[in-house]
Amino acid sequence: MMESAEREEGPWFAVHRGYEVQIMDANDNFHRTGAIYSLAPSSTVSKKPPGEWKTMVITLAGDRIYVDLDGKRVTRFDPESPDVPRDRQWFEPKREPKRPVAGYIGLQNHDPGDVVWFREISVRPLPAAGAKRTETMK
Repeated sequence: MMESAEREEGPWFAVHRGYEVQIMDANDNFHRTGAIYSLAPSSTVSKKPPGEWKTMVITLAGDRIYVDLDGKRVTRFDPESPDVPRDRQWFEPKREPKRPVAGYIGLQNHDPGDVVWFREISVRPLPAAGAKRTETMK
């Protein structure tokens, strides 16, 4: 798997060329629900127990990503920030190249046996002033 990951084959292409917003409560803050996997931490996990619906809103505003979980902002990610960890494990995304600003959306594709249910998924454009408004939201 390590060689496949390094060559960016199959699902590894998306890992290294896009961003993953993690869905997994039982992990550290860089690898738990709401985190931009290994790049930006999630400040907290949902207080709702497993099996209860959670709401996640992911906002893409230019290069920045904001994640709200159950109405609370848990992640702010700027790929140009000096706070982005530069070291990585083999299974984590490469820090370069720069990610595209347009492309595909993927849903949880993890380990065999993991179960994730999605109730509603929608995509909509930001209003013209959306990036500035998003930055100031608490």
